[in-house]
Amino acid sequence: MPQEQLVRLVHDLGRELAEVRQLARRLSDLLPRRYQDLLREYHHLSGSYRDRVCLQDPRYQRTIDELIAIRARAMQLKIQYETHVMLFQARQSLRFRLATKFPVQGIPKRRYKSK
Repeated sequence: MPQEQLVRLVHDLGRELAEVRQLARRLSDLLPRRYQDLLREYHHLSGSYRDRVCLQDPRYQRTIDELIAIRARAMQLKIQYETHVMLFQARQSLRFRLATKFPVQGIPKRRYKSK
């Protein structure tokens, strides 16, 4: 994979990871509100029975399944992002080492110094 393509992939993965994390955070914040809405809907039931009915409600379970899927996607993106960043850093390190062992004629050495 060319270096430019790797840089673009790292950028795209990082952007998508941020978006998915934000979506997961919003859905996590929304989960208690949905539960409270269900509690109000089942207000005619009493105590712990109402809680069980709310937790077993298909709408609540869909919300939880959606949250799990989004968090799984975020974890997958995080792993891909970190792996590609490590590949990028390894290539930079290898280029630096090769450049210091075999300097190109006419290019000053200070150009190869690490940051």
